[in-house]
Formats: sequence, structure tokens, C-alpha cells
Amino acid sequence: MFIILGIAIVSAVGTVVEAQYDTKVAQTLVFHSPYMYALLWLLCITLFLVMVDRWPWKKRHTAFILAHIGIITLLVGSYITRKVGIDGSVYLESGKQTNVVTLPDNILSVYASFGGNYTNLFSEKIDFLTDPPSKEDPYKVSLGGDELQIIDYWHFALRESRFVETQNLKHPPAVRFQIFGSRANSTQWLALTDKKKVVSTSLGPLRVVLTKEYDQKKHQAATPGGNQILFTVLGDNKIKYEIYSAKKAMITKRGVVGLGDEVVTGFMDFKIRLLNFYAHHEEKVTYTDNVYPNNYTKPALLVNFNGKQQWMGKNSVLKLFKNDRAYIVTLGDDSIELNFPIKLKKFILGRYQGTMRAASYASDVTVDNKLDVNISMNEPLKYDGYTFYQASFQQDDMGNPVASILSVNKDPGRFLKYLGSLLIVLGSIHLFYNRRRKVKVKKNNEKK
Repeated sequence: MFIILGIAIVSAVGTVVEAQYDTKVAQTLVFHSPYMYALLWLLCITLFLVMVDRWPWKKRHTAFILAHIGIITLLVGSYITRKVGIDGSVYLESGKQTNVVTLPDNILSVYASFGGNYTNLFSEKIDFLTDPPSKEDPYKVSLGGDELQIIDYWHFALRESRFVETQNLKHPPAVRFQIFGSRANSTQWLALTDKKKVVSTSLGPLRVVLTKEYDQKKHQAATPGGNQILFTVLGDNKIKYEIYSAKKAMITKRGVVGLGDEVVTGFMDFKIRLLNFYAHHEEKVTYTDNVYPNNYTKPALLVNFNGKQQWMGKNSVLKLFKNDRAYIVTLGDDSIELNFPIKLKKFILGRYQGTMRAASYASDVTVDNKLDVNISMNEPLKYDGYTFYQASFQQDDMGNPVASILSVNKDPGRFLKYLGSLLIVLGSIHLFYNRRRKVKVKKNNEKK
């Protein structure tokens, strides 16, 4: 009873932690903690010893034995799933296929270049929730003659990125614009890079493009059928714009726009306004520690290399340089590859009448290039030992779905968990049946 009470208390604490933080924190700190595992192992040992103590078993012990064996079997199945099972997600863009399953674990990788291609020097799964690094006790990564240190970790870090103007003429331009109307209002930056001479963003019915040198026909051939607003940098805070209509297959408006100027796009009632312009910019990224999670928090590391400290967030890249070499540090999701591809043919989104709220969503997919299946919220796909569930979807600023997110599960301990549950149920049925039979026999004897 003390063990069961302890499991109940730890489970209650885990529920509170999960409500305040997230599932990852609750699993790491509570549900998969040494305290919970110790209690579960003690429960199994106690159940086994109690059965041994009843030896030799008699017919009346049947319900007792079935229930106890069932609990132990269920826990063993759960442990097997925990150790060798898979619980991840697949991100599917419309019309594209993938065989990559993203897992919730963090992978720290370091690549090095000595003037040529980059070579992977280090790649390891990390989990700093229970044992975060510090300046006094850093996490060290040996890179041959160099050493990289992780000296701090924030699990719920807020990333803030801003563009600032610079006098360095080698840096490319950036513009900040607002597109607004009765159906949407969005403000974004578009920034060129050393490698990208053309950048764009999709805003539902139209695409906004920024460039210094642009071939309209060439770019339109690469993105057929789309309405576009093209910004071309002229300098002196002036930008040339051209509006291309896919319906008319021609440029419908062109001119020069300055800071604060508005342009009527001709698409519905949308207007576009130029809010800011840097002829030369650089990106400044900062992180702040947040106590609780939200949609924008991600893990972040403080990296120390050659006495210089820099923060980097999950799914970002940190570049470190020396005279004769360069390093790239990444913190990303762990992943595995399936033996077969899965392709999203069509995403089906149903909304509540008169609103933009999703009422239902499903994915028409092709599995292994031969099986066409519809995966909905209540109809998962089972294939090659994996189960695919319709978990979520991603949409653009206009509310249009652009990708489907499937949760992927492989549960090698499922048979034992089902078997254990069945034995518990059979034991319970046998227990109540025997009690009812004993009561009936007792009443018959009293009548006699």
C-alpha cells in the first residue's frame, strides 16, 4: 500500500508539472525519474514475492494470480516500449515525400572545414534538463587541438532576432513591409544574404520578392501561377516595385516606393506599405530565459570557444572561425529514416461554419509509392510496424494549410501491455464471479 501511495503521489506531481511546463519536462523530471522507476520496480518485486508466499497455489488463488501477473506483464511491456520504442513526428509538405521521422531528443553536432568540405567531428544526444552545464562544470567537446565548451543551458529560451543597419558595404540590403486589408494584416522582413540574391515569402494569394538583380520571366517560370510583388533595391531609401498578376499573365503596375508609401496591389483589397529599408544590414540575435513555455520558446546553449561566448538556439547554426579552419555547431532534433517514403498528395481541412477554426483535418498520402491512404484524426495508418496518426498541420499567414504533421509510433511492447491488461480484466471477472458463487452457495445452505 505504501508503494501504491508513493506511485500515486509521484503521478500527481507529474500531472501538475506537465500542466505548468510541458510533456518533455514532466517525463524527464517525474514520470521517467529514478524515483518513479524505483517505485515501479519495488511494486513488481512485491507482487512477485506475494505470489511466491502463496505457493502452492490453489484454485481460489486464480483471480489473485491473474491480476498480479497481469500488472507485472503490463509494466514489462511499458518498459520495453520506453527503451526501444519510437515516438516521433513526420512533417509533410504538399506534393512532397519524406522518410525522416523527427524524434524529441536533442542532438549536438560539430562540423569542421579546413578549406574544403565540412566533416562531422562530433555528434551526440544531450539532455541538460537534469544536469545542466555551468561555467564551473562545463560540457566539453574535444575538437582535436581545440575545445568547445557548453557553459549554460536554458530550456525555455525566447529568441529575438532583429536587423540593424551597418556601414559595412559587403552586407546585403533588407526591407520591412506591411501588407494589410480586411482579411489579413502581416508585417515581415525580407533580407538578402551573401548567397541568396533573391528572397521571397508567400502570403496566401501573393508572393513578395526582394532582389537586386531579377529576371521576371526566369523567376516566374520557377514559380508558375502565382501573383507577385517584386521589390528591387535602387538605393537612397528608394525601391522599385512591380506587381505581376497571374490571372492576366502580365505586370499590372510598377513604380518607385519610399519609406511609408502605400501601394494598392489590385489583389482583393490588399495594400502594401514600405516600413523600413537598410541598404546594408546584419542580423542580431539575443536570447532571454523564460520560466514557462509558450509557442516561441526553444532550448538554447551558451557556447564558449576561444574565450568568446555566444548563445545558440535549437534548430539554428553557429559558425566559429580560426585562422586555418571553420567550425559549424548545430543543435537539432534527433531523427531516424524509415524503410519507405510517405508522400502528401492532398491535405483536407474542414472549418466550423463562418470561422477560420479547424473542425477536422485529414491527409491523403501515398505510402511506399504504392499504397494510397487517407489518414484522419480518428483513422490512423498502420504500416510496417509503425502507426501514423493525424496530429496537426501548419498554415501560412493567410490561414491556408501548407503542411501536414503526423505523429509516428512504434510500440514493441504493445502485445505485452495488451496481454497484461487482459489478464487483469480476467482476474477481476474471476474474482467477482467467485464471490457471487460463494454468496449463492451460502444462501442455499442457510435455506437447508
